[in-house]
Amino acid sequence: MRAVTHLDVTRADIETIDEWLAALDARKTVHAYLGEVGDLAVVLDELEPLGRRAGDLGLLQWCVFESSFPHLAAGRWAAADELMAEAIRVNTRSGYAGYHAWFEAHRGWLARMAGRLDDALTIGERTAAMESAAAELKGAGRTPYVIPIGASTPLGAAAFVDAIGELGAQIDPLLTSARRRCHHSAIDHCAGI
Repeated sequence: MRAVTHLDVTRADIETIDEWLAALDARKTVHAYLGEVGDLAVVLDELEPLGRRAGDLGLLQWCVFESSFPHLAAGRWAAADELMAEAIRVNTRSGYAGYHAWFEAHRGWLARMAGRLDDALTIGERTAAMESAAAELKGAGRTPYVIPIGASTPLGAAAFVDAIGELGAQIDPLLTSARRRCHHSAIDHCAGI
């Protein structure tokens, strides 16, 4: 098996805008969670406007949230906080309410890093208010599921397992498409997704 040492996919390699958004999103995620904030910023400069034009609020909330990472790395706390707050506003409009606590938890973490302990406490209290909101929903005959920050419950862990399965199902068609376009250079490195 050969290691992929270079990701070299261009818009011309992808057949549909949805495939291109998925490819950029994958690239964004890799850069974000490897701490490659320079490369992350470049990808976000292209991906976020495309997500906005497509009206994809699920994608957009993550673009906005992860665009705070370069600011975090540079210690620009206020800029990072504003982007996290914007991600929460996008999340509220998106209908993906399960991510709200995740974004809030990171705002609390940021507040602690920036030395704003009172803000961190306020954010923590706001996140804890999810329990009382769930009780109200339950009283109204609905079935709420409160998944604490970090999904530290059996239900939360199961949600992460299901998410991996869903992600795999979404990636498989893209990989199949990418494998058709994969070529080997003279130094035998795979270029593709």
